[in-house]
This record gives sequence, C-alpha cells and structure tokens, in this order.
Amino acid sequence: MLNQILCLIAALFLSEAADVYVDKGYPYRQGPLKVQQIPVTKTGNGSPLDSIIIHPVDPGTYAIFFFVPGLNGVILSSFYTDYLTGVAQHGFITISTDLLINDEYGAQTKDEGFHFGDLYMNQIRWLQKNLAIVLNANSASGVVGTWDLLGLGSHSAGADATLYIAAKYPSLPKALALMGPYTTSFRTAVNFSMPILLVQTEYATHHKGLMPPCMTDKFGYKHIWDLWPRPPRVRMEVKGFGHCGICNQALWQSCYKYQVCVTTQNVTSLPAYHTFTQGLTAAFFSTYLAGYDANLKYVINQTLVTEPLLELIADV
Repeated sequence: MLNQILCLIAALFLSEAADVYVDKGYPYRQGPLKVQQIPVTKTGNGSPLDSIIIHPVDPGTYAIFFFVPGLNGVILSSFYTDYLTGVAQHGFITISTDLLINDEYGAQTKDEGFHFGDLYMNQIRWLQKNLAIVLNANSASGVVGTWDLLGLGSHSAGADATLYIAAKYPSLPKALALMGPYTTSFRTAVNFSMPILLVQTEYATHHKGLMPPCMTDKFGYKHIWDLWPRPPRVRMEVKGFGHCGICNQALWQSCYKYQVCVTTQNVTSLPAYHTFTQGLTAAFFSTYLAGYDANLKYVINQTLVTEPLLELIADV
C-alpha cells in the first residue's frame, strides 16, 4: 500500500513538472512509439466500469485521450483498438470505456436526472486516482499520464456522453475530437471556448433497403457545430467512407456484409483511412493539448489532408 501511495504522489508530481511528449513527425503515418494494452475491470480493479488503456511503453509524460464508443459505450471498446492504438503510438495514453449493462446499470437509469455521461465521469474520477497505480502494476511505472492535458473523444452516439461531460465540466477536458458524432441530448449552445474537431463521413446518412441510416443530419456534426459557436473549431466530411469505417476490421466486416451501415466498396482503402483518422486525431490533440502548433496545418489545410474531403471548415 505504501508503494502505491508513493507511486501516485510521484506520478502527480511528474505530471506537473515534466514536459509532455510530442510526436513532431508527419502525423499521417504510423506513430513511432511501441504501446501496451491494459484491461481495467470492475471485478479485477474495482473500477466503476470496464476500460481498455493503451499506453506508450517508453517512460515519459503523456497527454490523455478518453474515448466513448458508439451507442454510448454499448459498442465495445475492443472494436476500436486499432484506432486507439494508432493514436497512442503518436504519444498519448488512450482510454476507452464500456457500459456494463446489468441490474446496477438498470437501476441507475431510473434515477431522476440520469445521463450516461455521469457514468463515464465516475470512471474518469476513478482513473484520476488509480491510473498511476494500474500502470505501475503492469510494469509501466515510468509512464505518466497528465490529467491537466485531457482530450475527450467519441464515435457516433458516444458524443452524447462526451458533450455532456464537456458542458458540465468545462474545465476538465482541454479539447474534443468527435468521429461521426450523433447526439439527441445535446440541445443547448455552450458559452465557453474549447477546441473541437468534428469528422463526418459521406455515407453515414445513407441506407439500403429496410435498414435505417446510422445517423441523420438533424443531430449530426452540423447540429453540434451550430451549438458550439466559439473557435477554435474544425469540421470536415470525408468522401467515400461510411460510419463504421473507423472501427476494427471485425465490426466493419459485419457492417459491410449485412449492410448495417453503408460502407466503402473499396476494402483496400481502409488501412489508409485508419491511418488518416489516427493521425488527424493525434495532430489535433498535439496542437491543442500539447501546444505543438506546427501540426495544426495537417488539420486545417485541405491540401495536406490525406483523404479527399467533401467539406472542410476551420474556424481557428
């Protein structure tokens, strides 16, 4: 217990004193760092929810990227590990968290004023106290996450929880990166400035046969843009890809086979798209979390973005 307390104190000190790692290389390629994946579970660690932590192996201080999967976490984090690994390889501790659909969860949803975001906020609070202990227990004692440089992100309806946390605790995250965002609960414009990246795909609102589209324009990235009026803010629509293109191959293959979402027919283009989403996220966060302004051009200059875009608006 004493060692754990000392480890936590040291991590808190280092997170304030040390310079945060910044990948200063070209972002649209595989990041230079080796990474390790750690599971965090309610049964094994006593955490409120289950999480996957992916962190660089090299000792150092890293900004943190907390991610909420699709359907507010009902889609498992394990379907996003390619994306999360790719971002971590650029020098971030990435954390993705799943909802636990059980009796306890059912009871919580009946509470007055319940919001999914509160469940994720509980997990963040737990991680703020225990991340250093988890890393130390998994032979990563020299790896330090700084919560002062926290970015939040999501896919699809995970935006509900992400935007809720940002609006309720505006001093907590320093930037947001939302992939294919969809939210029905975010209805009030914010009155503060926080960097936000909104990435839509061309086929996200398309559908085939009886299947509804994965999302609608009414509650998509333009809806969020209108309620997030202050810069810096960036929005883009990527040509030729669908809503689940960001996911691992296993989930994407199901979308492709059963047409749950309309997807690209060019399967060989997916690795390049994954590299793009990972590098874009890393470039955005290295700019607005770590203060490395040289990477902003890879986010806002369409000639430097590696995938064709139908739209790019940068209000920075």
